[in-house]
Amino acid sequence: MTYYDEKKVRAMALALLNEHPYTISLALALMEDIEAASILREIPEDLQAICLQHLVLLNTIAPEVIWKLKDILPFKVVDPPNEDEKIDIDGPCKVAKILGTMDRASEDRIMVEIKEWDSETAMDIREFRFRFDDLVRLDDDSMQTVIKEIDRDCLLLALKKSTEAVQEKIFSNLKRQSVESFKNDLQSLSKIELSEIENAQSNILNKVRLLEEEDRIKIGPVDEKNF
Repeated sequence: MTYYDEKKVRAMALALLNEHPYTISLALALMEDIEAASILREIPEDLQAICLQHLVLLNTIAPEVIWKLKDILPFKVVDPPNEDEKIDIDGPCKVAKILGTMDRASEDRIMVEIKEWDSETAMDIREFRFRFDDLVRLDDDSMQTVIKEIDRDCLLLALKKSTEAVQEKIFSNLKRQSVESFKNDLQSLSKIELSEIENAQSNILNKVRLLEEEDRIKIGPVDEKNF
């Protein structure tokens, strides 16, 4: 992020700090996901989940609201629409995308608060927020399709810091003669930077999303018992 971007984020956050959480949620809804997440980080932690609780309930934003935000914010976030033109917002999807650009600890903390507020809403968000642990939601055919599309070294790196459930999902969909070799190579990996592992997992998740968009794989629902 450039110095100008950081300056812009702080200015936007400062302008919103004294506003009602609902007003903050409206502004976040109109921003790019990464910009919204950056501003959310500047907001006190006890307000972050509250703002997203308001955001998750949004479905449209009226033009007069956008004009009012224009007077509050120091920078333009969206071109003001025509008088009769509303902006459609998918609240749960937007919240999931914002959380997807935040660090894992912040995401988990906010999701716990949202779940305490409304567990069904939290489940809706999780349906949009696919994480590496969620690979277990793929059926075997889909998992095999993903494995064919992923470089072996990338898969090894990604599994170095993963749950047993994910590892078992992968191993059960490898060719039998490859499993032992794969496990040995995984065990021998050492001195790996966390950033390398996270980058490998991110690459796999991007591939999973692409395959889903192409309708080549199916992602099952969130298992409420593990949520």
